[in-house]
Amino acid sequence: MSQNKYMHPRNIYKNPPDFKQLAISYPEFRKFAKQGITGKVTIDFKNQEALRSLTTTLLQKDFGLHVEIPLNRLIPTLPLRLNYLLWIEDLMHFSVNLREGQIKGCGASCVYPLLASTANKWQMLATELDCESVNWARKNVARNGLEDFITVKQVDAGTILKGALDMDHTYDFTMCNPPFFRSETEADSSSKSRSNSRTLPRNGKTGSLSEVVVQGGELAFIRQMIQESVEMRNMVKIYSTMVGHKSSLNALKSELEKAGVASSAQTEFCQGHTTRWGFAWTFLSELNFEVLPKSKKKEKPPMKYVVPMLGNALCYTVNTVTGKLKMLFSQLQIEYKELKRSKHTSLFEVTAQRNTWTHQRRKRREQKKYETQLVSEEDNLCETAVSPKKEGCNISTETVSTLKESRFAIEGSPTSAVQPQLQTDMKSMKRKHDNSVCENNKKISKGEEQERLQERDDLLNCMDQAHESEFPYEGNLQSTSHSELYSYSVKSVSSRKSQNPEINDNRESSEGNKNDKRNAEITQDSVSKNEECDLSSPHCSQKRYQTETKTDSCILKSVVSVRKSGPEIHIEMALIEGTCGLDAVHQIMQYIKNNLKIE
Repeated sequence: MSQNKYMHPRNIYKNPPDFKQLAISYPEFRKFAKQGITGKVTIDFKNQEALRSLTTTLLQKDFGLHVEIPLNRLIPTLPLRLNYLLWIEDLMHFSVNLREGQIKGCGASCVYPLLASTANKWQMLATELDCESVNWARKNVARNGLEDFITVKQVDAGTILKGALDMDHTYDFTMCNPPFFRSETEADSSSKSRSNSRTLPRNGKTGSLSEVVVQGGELAFIRQMIQESVEMRNMVKIYSTMVGHKSSLNALKSELEKAGVASSAQTEFCQGHTTRWGFAWTFLSELNFEVLPKSKKKEKPPMKYVVPMLGNALCYTVNTVTGKLKMLFSQLQIEYKELKRSKHTSLFEVTAQRNTWTHQRRKRREQKKYETQLVSEEDNLCETAVSPKKEGCNISTETVSTLKESRFAIEGSPTSAVQPQLQTDMKSMKRKHDNSVCENNKKISKGEEQERLQERDDLLNCMDQAHESEFPYEGNLQSTSHSELYSYSVKSVSSRKSQNPEINDNRESSEGNKNDKRNAEITQDSVSKNEECDLSSPHCSQKRYQTETKTDSCILKSVVSVRKSGPEIHIEMALIEGTCGLDAVHQIMQYIKNNLKIE
């Protein structure tokens, strides 16, 4: 699908050129134009001569430039070059009187400096390592009378910024069109692994080996550029480069963070059927690229699921599917708002404040484990109930005889007649069990006691450090999990022990008189926590999980539609916004697929 609508808004090629008019006005281009059976005039984009004719014709028609390009060198596509230059113009608004720049890799056409000087009267320094390309570039500059604006400089291999720029001079910006590939094999599009839905490039392959291949690929090249920019810093106001592979973006972002840049910007260059990316950064604190207008995002098609009909056709309706869908959203604690309702269509907006749809298999295992544990505890209590001679168990004789007659002790289901009395006796036994646990905790060995005191002291020290603004985590201390606090405290204690081996002995001697009192406090705390929530319960686990993942802003906002399409019912879900993005939409649709049954 063509991406022209995502081009820069000022790009004159957002509306494709009229090939028919070009063929009429320019005889050289007419040689390669051909008319289809529908009357549409086009060219063979795999033909290098046709591509060259198109580029030179558009340069002459739209910019008044007369350019010659050899067939054995890279033939530039003008929409992409214009997207890059127009983005640089946008960045220029953050500085005053920007009129001087450097372009790395000008090529034989010298297209970037020619366009920049013609449109904006910028002074440009163009660097190139290939001798033949340097000669062609100088001829094109002279042919258009731009020697006063453009200087073409030949540099050695491996030179990017250092050795190319005048160290006694200040530049407003740099542009770079690096080689994208590590090897000739990688540059060959026909050798790449592609999905069946992804077609081969429509344009023919152009460019010499040195223009498209560099050791280490674009990632190594741009990393060197970033490292050199750190050394040169404010000698250039704005550094920029083009990126050819989306897989390089995250690594380059990390490099910029390590470099300590004051501000950085990223954009997409969309044109035709090709996407490239742009990176810019600066070390000047007065330049803030964060306020740049964001480029229009590509529209993402909604995810669709065809609901299968497994049973009665009378139940296979939009209303039935919508009802089932709302039940699933309620189970996931996703809010929904109905926007439209008819016989054949249902439309509503859903909002999620936290992620409740992932790790479903793990939650089911926890639920099963918890239920098994409950059954085991009930069986143990019943065994205790039918054996009242055990220590600490005082249950009435009537209850014992009733339990023996009921199925509870064997099959786990009490009768309604004995259930109230049984629950009362079980609660009494549970309290006695907790008291027994409390008494046992008071008999903890001295080594275990000191270990628990050590953990508590570490946590207290950690919290004290947080109040003194020395805690490594930012934000509210109460939002930090217990495990993070303990992890940090252990690290800090380990470092203190390594510096002073006697710290542990000193602490034991100084705290020895307070052990009994603190141990009683810890025991009481543990009992109260056990009464509040059973840590083995999946409900408690889910509560902790929700507390940790809950945020003030919604993580997902989307539109869901249920509609009748012929004999089928389709569910579609389209993302509006949210921090979880399309991954959340995909996961929820998978959850719907696994749990929505119409029988």
